[in-house]
Amino acid sequence: MSRRPDQVRNDKKVKVLQIQYMYPSRLNASKKRIYLVMTAIVIVIITMLGTHYMKLKEEKDKKVISYIEIGHTHFLKGEVDKAYENYQKAWSLKPRVTNPDERNATINLAQIMMVKGDNNRAKDLLLKTVEFDPFFYAAYFFLGDIYLKEKDADKALFYLEKGLSLKDYFIKDDPNAALLYYNMAEALLLKGDKDGAKKHLEKFLAIADKDKRLEGIAAKAKEKLKKL
Repeated sequence: MSRRPDQVRNDKKVKVLQIQYMYPSRLNASKKRIYLVMTAIVIVIITMLGTHYMKLKEEKDKKVISYIEIGHTHFLKGEVDKAYENYQKAWSLKPRVTNPDERNATINLAQIMMVKGDNNRAKDLLLKTVEFDPFFYAAYFFLGDIYLKEKDADKALFYLEKGLSLKDYFIKDDPNAALLYYNMAEALLLKGDKDGAKKHLEKFLAIADKDKRLEGIAAKAKEKLKKL
């Protein structure tokens, strides 16, 4: 006796249901074992990747420190090309500034670029730096300085004011902090604001008169004050 197609389908459903009903614990246990094995494999892989990443990071950080130290040595000797080369290597490995040594390296590199007449690259470097570290006031000082040299008073004032807004983050006895006031005076003079320039020159001199490193610029500031 032949069976209708719908009866065959129903029989198949019954068999599937019977299998699932007869062996539910065995199937669930198997799935649990597979799940546990897969989880263990994933944990092992993540741990291995994490360990590998940390080793790579340590190696990279050591290289960055080494390049910066070599760069500082050449910079202090006036060997700007060698300093430039090593600072660039450090920057290419770690463009994110996270400590005072890296900040100094960035500022030194920007100054070398400025000396070489490559102001645009110096701007790019400093702008990228403040993206990572918006409280790095010295970067704003040098950005203002570049625009001052280009006679762009508005942009100079924009960055110098940003730098001065970070007074709470000034490092004690950092000449760059004092020079923010001097450059503000220069930018205000370009704008024709003599009163504002005078006020900032006086603020600069209040700091500079106690710092022998600023004697030359302090003398210029006093001359400017006499003419105002």
